[in-house]
Amino acid sequence: MAQRSALTYINEDLFSILSKPQSSFPVILAHSCNCYGSWGGGIAYQFAKRFPSALNQYQTHCASFSSNPQKLLGSTLLIKINPKDFNHEGDYLIACLFTSLLGQESPTEIAQYTQFAILDMVTQLQGKKNCDLEEVQDLLTKYDINEENLVINIPKINSGIFNVPWEMTEEVLAETGLQYNVYSL
Repeated sequence: MAQRSALTYINEDLFSILSKPQSSFPVILAHSCNCYGSWGGGIAYQFAKRFPSALNQYQTHCASFSSNPQKLLGSTLLIKINPKDFNHEGDYLIACLFTSLLGQESPTEIAQYTQFAILDMVTQLQGKKNCDLEEVQDLLTKYDINEENLVINIPKINSGIFNVPWEMTEEVLAETGLQYNVYSL
C-alpha cells in the first residue's frame, strides 16, 4: 500500500449508502468497535438497531475472546448483512474494526490498532486470509477485490466514544492507499 488514500467527504448519514444503487462489488460499511461485544453507543448503536443479526454475530465473536479480549485489537470481523435485517439486492458487509478495548488506550495506540485492523480487513477481502464467518468467505469468492476497486464507507471512526482526534485517524487512513467515503452527518 504505497500510494496515499483518497478520502471523499460526504455530508450524509453513513446508512444513506444503503439506499443507493450498488456497484459491482460488495458495499462495505466499516466502523470502529470495542472488544467486549457492546454496540451500545455512537454509530455502533445505530448498527445494532438496524442489523440485529450482525450484532449477534459480533457479540458471539467477542465472547470467544472473553478470556483475553486484547487479542482482538488490530483485527477486523467481516459480517454479511442478513437479508432479514436489510431486504435489498446485492452484497453488503459490515467491517468491525477492533481499535480499542473500551477507550482505555491512548489516541496513538487506537490509531495504530486502526491501521492494523484496516490491513487485516484488506487481507480478508482479498482472500489472503480466511474470514471468521463462512458466509463472508463464500461471498468474497464471487469478487476480485483489489486495492484499486475497494471503497470503504466509514464514519469519522474513533472520534466519538474513543475520543481520538479525527486528524490522527484521518492520517492513518490516508497512509493505507485505499479509497474511503467518509460520512460526516
